[in-house]
Amino acid sequence: MTFQEGQPVIVFAGSGKDRRHEGIIAKVGRTLVTVDWTTPYGRTETRQFRMEDQRENLPPSRTYAYSASFRTLEQDALAQRRHAAEDGMARVGLSKRRPDSLTLDEMEAVVRLLDEMRKS
Repeated sequence: MTFQEGQPVIVFAGSGKDRRHEGIIAKVGRTLVTVDWTTPYGRTETRQFRMEDQRENLPPSRTYAYSASFRTLEQDALAQRRHAAEDGMARVGLSKRRPDSLTLDEMEAVVRLLDEMRKS
């Protein structure tokens, strides 16, 4: 994936409802990306992320359990679309047992079809 300075991103850091933040890529290096964002309390955060997995670049001595990550706007839109399709599948009483059993487009089509059938 290619990143550019000034590119808007969504940062996931912290916990609870204040976990999602709108950020901007401030610097693009060879293997790391620096992202700036403003917390709900008005403080500016700056952290470095690895390009390969978009996870916070932490030293080995720190735990990765609560490390931050980021998504591009395109990745975030796709993740939200996938989440909505999976919620729709659950709503119509279907479960997806294997991650590769249905594509996103197929899940959305099944949910639309069942919703239409139930309206009739």
